Amino acid sequence: MDKEKKLVDELLSQQKSYAFYVVRPSTIQRDEAVRFIFSKVIGSGYLSLPLFTNNVSFYGKRKKMEDFNTNYSKKLLDPIFSNKHFSQYQKDSKDFINIASLTAELQPVAKDLLRIFDKWNMILSKYVFYFYIPFAIEARLEPQLRELLLKKYPQNFEEIFNIIGTPTQVFDYQRYQKELLTTKSSNFSKLINKYSWIKEYSFKEELLNKDLIKSDLAKIKSEHLEESVLHIEEVVTKNQLAYNNFVKTLGKKSDLFNLVDLVHRYVDIRTERIEVYKKAQTLFRNFYKVLSNWAKDNGYDLDYHDVISLTNREIVDLLHHQFNLSRANIDCRKHGQYLTWGRTITDKPYFVYDKKLIDLVRQSFTDVKERKFFKGIPASAGKVQGLVKIIAGNKDFGRFKQGDILVTYFTTPDFIPLIKMAKAVITDDGGITCHAGIVARELKKPCIVGTKIATQVLKNGDLVEVDANKGIVKKLNK
Repeated sequence: MDKEKKLVDELLSQQKSYAFYVVRPSTIQRDEAVRFIFSKVIGSGYLSLPLFTNNVSFYGKRKKMEDFNTNYSKKLLDPIFSNKHFSQYQKDSKDFINIASLTAELQPVAKDLLRIFDKWNMILSKYVFYFYIPFAIEARLEPQLRELLLKKYPQNFEEIFNIIGTPTQVFDYQRYQKELLTTKSSNFSKLINKYSWIKEYSFKEELLNKDLIKSDLAKIKSEHLEESVLHIEEVVTKNQLAYNNFVKTLGKKSDLFNLVDLVHRYVDIRTERIEVYKKAQTLFRNFYKVLSNWAKDNGYDLDYHDVISLTNREIVDLLHHQFNLSRANIDCRKHGQYLTWGRTITDKPYFVYDKKLIDLVRQSFTDVKERKFFKGIPASAGKVQGLVKIIAGNKDFGRFKQGDILVTYFTTPDFIPLIKMAKAVITDDGGITCHAGIVARELKKPCIVGTKIATQVLKNGDLVEVDANKGIVKKLNK
């Protein structure tokens, strides 16, 4: 307790040097990917802070993040550099899947487990680079693009903005939805084999099964999305044509062309990279299954959910028979009762398990002063008033009603029916390339993203005005 108290006192004394990054579902092994983002990509310490919603809020050193955003964004504006960047992304995506596939025939032998785990972490530490780049683009290049477009196309800015910010490829989650509508129930096993990864996020989610397929199918039909799902290829073809016709007017050597091309490519990559990651993680689940079998064979009382609650260092120690983590601490991690702080890029992560200390840090980092209005990034134009409904995840979907203002940390494809029902959308993170912005533009719903604080400032039932033309959310008296 004294050690944890000293750690928390030190952390709170440095609070002002930290900035919010994202909120995501997580396990310790998923946290390790975020640790790579900060240590390998940004060169920063980080904080992993559990919320009350089974999500984790991540923070990094503000100065380090700002410097990386500025420096790497400048590099990406060089067409030669950016082309190399995108080529490397394609290579790393293939390598990521291939290495995860190596676990298929893995046996519970320590040296083999260590070898595969080392390869996995080597490619993971490279692939997380593409997790963070969209945030650098949002912070530095999207505002620059918006300003240039407003100056050059003041009359039809929204139309051009939408063309640039709309995907021009069909994603696998859309193919899954289409196949749901065209596959007979007797062939659901084919869907399960092909799209087992679709629900994956942090190694702990239930993988695709018949019940989940039936639930997804019912959602599509109840929200009358059949037409848009079945004709997604035609929609994407129109998007491609509109984008190609627009960029032809720019001239390939212009600075505006380079900026438009860069931002638009990441509109597609932002979703694609997550699908690659989910496929790789689903394949790599077999490593943790084999590892738990090895642990049991060697006298350790550890199941699958225990081993995904270990850090990389602890997994290596386990395989070297140097493991000494207590059952109580493992259980705290499994139930989200932990705070992780990596003070420097080379530090091992330090843990705090005491509930009162975690609450103290949570309150300090998430306490936002009462305010009547706040700003974000306008992602889809419009101005409306309505009642707030905060949705932390899928378990809250049933509370959402037609005409509510959707307020959430971030959105995924599962949120599409809610966005369709919503009067407007407000998110904590994201930019014009984020999922919420893309879907809101397609559905012509006002949307403000990247507020950082919406879920903290607003409460269920608040009456708000969403001015997505200016990016301002204003609380109103009922």
